Amino acid sequence: MSEKEWIEKIEKECVMNVGNFDIRYAIQLIGRRNSKIGIVSLNKKFMSVDIIDREKYERFYDKFYSRNNKEARGPLVIDYHVDHNITKDGFKVLWNYYYKKVKK
Repeated sequence: MSEKEWIEKIEKECVMNVGNFDIRYAIQLIGRRNSKIGIVSLNKKFMSVDIIDREKYERFYDKFYSRNNKEARGPLVIDYHVDHNITKDGFKVLWNYYYKKVKK
């Protein structure tokens, strides 16, 4: 997918995850119910976009929090990142889009 297609997909399939963090530095998005995107993190300091696959992410937490398997720990969440080609310019587009939503 091209950078433009990734940006459109994120804008269409993700919503803000409003939590207890400072949006001046980072914005976290979660994929809508039918999306394959689990989490998108926008980090202003590094101008980076991290996308995590929903299916793998949910499997990770199912294993991680399993009451029957307290000793076992699966791989780190970073292992579930999705490769993309979003550049710093694409980051700026996403950041401005969601930051304006927060400020409304």
